[in-house]
Amino acid sequence: MPPMSDEKPIAATSFCVVEGCTDPASRTRLIVTGPEIQREIEVCWKHEDVELDINSLDLGDWGE
Repeated sequence: MPPMSDEKPIAATSFCVVEGCTDPASRTRLIVTGPEIQREIEVCWKHEDVELDINSLDLGDWGE
């Protein structure tokens, strides 16, 4: 049996939230911006495992 993963495929109409990237999103990933502040974002294959600058993300309204 393959190992369990917390990666989740996402809708084909979603796009990567990294500013300037126009690739379709392929996975969600969790970003942590504070002790109890977390958000799940949608990224393309190029941004699945790289370090991201919170200021380079097109996240819209955080609602905070």
